[in-house]
Amino acid sequence: MATAVCHRPDLEPDPMNSTLRGALLSLLAFGLYATHDVVVKLLGESFTSFQIMFFSGLMAF
Repeated sequence: MATAVCHRPDLEPDPMNSTLRGALLSLLAFGLYATHDVVVKLLGESFTSFQIMFFSGLMAF
């Protein structure tokens, strides 16, 4: 019985590529968190905390 070995290097994850992707996703997450913080602080001047939390939770879906 013969066994076939199929080696496709394009299917193996590149460690540098995954490291770079992780770093970029971390920067994106930090940017989104900072943007959310600024928006909440700006909205806090004219809306109640309940309204801000309600719509923030609504946008999370």
